[in-house]
Amino acid sequence: TTSSKDQNKNMLLLHRKPKKSYQKGEMKNRYESERPRTGIARTAEPRVGGLGTYSTTAPEYEFVSTRSITLTLLQPYGDPDFMGLTGLQVLEGSEARPVSLTVEDLSASPRDLSVLGYETDHRTLDKLVDGVQVTSDDHHMWLVPFTPGRTHTLSIDLGTQRDVTALRVWNYNKSSEDCDRGVARILIELDDSKGGKDDKSRSQVVSLRRAPGHALFDFGQIVPFAMSSEAKENTSGVADLRLPLKGFTRQPVRQDYEAPFHPIGMYLRLVLHGSWGDPYYIGLDRIEVVGCHGKPLKGWRASAAPYSLNVIGIKDSREPANLTKEGEEEGVGLGGGWLAPLAASIGPEELPPSGENEVYPLFDTPTPIAGIRFWNYHKTPHRICEWGPALG
Repeated sequence: TTSSKDQNKNMLLLHRKPKKSYQKGEMKNRYESERPRTGIARTAEPRVGGLGTYSTTAPEYEFVSTRSITLTLLQPYGDPDFMGLTGLQVLEGSEARPVSLTVEDLSASPRDLSVLGYETDHRTLDKLVDGVQVTSDDHHMWLVPFTPGRTHTLSIDLGTQRDVTALRVWNYNKSSEDCDRGVARILIELDDSKGGKDDKSRSQVVSLRRAPGHALFDFGQIVPFAMSSEAKENTSGVADLRLPLKGFTRQPVRQDYEAPFHPIGMYLRLVLHGSWGDPYYIGLDRIEVVGCHGKPLKGWRASAAPYSLNVIGIKDSREPANLTKEGEEEGVGLGGGWLAPLAASIGPEELPPSGENEVYPLFDTPTPIAGIRFWNYHKTPHRICEWGPALG
């Protein structure tokens, strides 16, 4: 005899509606007919593709005079056989203008995968300067074989002596897994820099940020030839933050590494799992990243995926750049903060691999992070409810 509990369970199964399957593009538009307006429309044109870009005004980097730049690619992020880049620019002048480069200005050893016999492989050296950087299409990327113990170099001839400030680098970004082929560390050497051979800006080893594995925001990284004052402040004091062993243990701990006092990274990924009930939008007023000394970090930028309301054709000024503004009046004023369509209300082609909304605080140098402060969206109580961080 079937119990009443089993009967109720069977009734629920009988009356459960089958899950609807959506065709490509249908998910993106299923809410558009009933999506509510968000407020005052803006006159600014939406960004192409909804991508965030760097400011046209360069930070206060020091100028370095050089004619040629040699990059030694030291190691990939994890791939044992290959490493590569998506794009590369040299910036000059106070406005950080990109120097015009062609493939004739570049030389590399190894040059591409043709050294392994792959003569028709499209990931050749010219792709670094083809003008397509924010992409996950490997037809616009450069790839070389990686051999531990051997030297892998990329040289740039500027033609004449130039006052340059920084490199802008886009790491290898074919997919989440293939990002392991991105370059983790490089040695930068400048020729004929002012100050002679003893100039500290002549040679330096820097870390490159791992690419996100998608092209929903501009993941380019500024690599200054001389570190800015903001970067020095963000990374200062890391070596001094050590706990004394005396008083905590009777015998010394034998280990071949030193655990950092704070997590250190260049790429924060904040996954927004849901809102407090709003089925259409999600947003924040402001984010503050706290450094190892308990003070807010400066000089970082913010991006997001989906980027903003611009991705659904709404002209609006509530973009990720507002998340870095200091002071409540700037952060929550008219048109302030960041607002984007909720992941569940748009199609998968506009979403990162997690399938959820993500916000990215991005740093150009490895930075110790002690905490994060949030100002949730103030115009409605139905915005961000749950989130989770990851550091890269």
